Amino acid sequence: MSPQDHQPSREAGYGKKSRTFGGRSDSLFGMQGTRVLILSGQFEGEEGICLGKDRNGRWAISPDGSDEIVSLLCDREFALLIDLSADPVQN
Repeated sequence: MSPQDHQPSREAGYGKKSRTFGGRSDSLFGMQGTRVLILSGQFEGEEGICLGKDRNGRWAISPDGSDEIVSLLCDREFALLIDLSADPVQN
């Protein structure tokens, strides 16, 4: 196999266009369905779930204990919530 035959950009999903936020790529690190901590606004300090990204680059977040959906900026208005439990499956 010659070096020209080896095309790593076509293997393992490389070469896919992706957007980044907070130093992470959203194609490699899906935010939809993840637990988050709301950092500002009416629900500051509450946990919620990320529902997905909108066209304006903001994220739809559903705070726990509320039927509302708020539009927030990642790393400014909300952050990922990481569970460092003893069970690695939960991390």
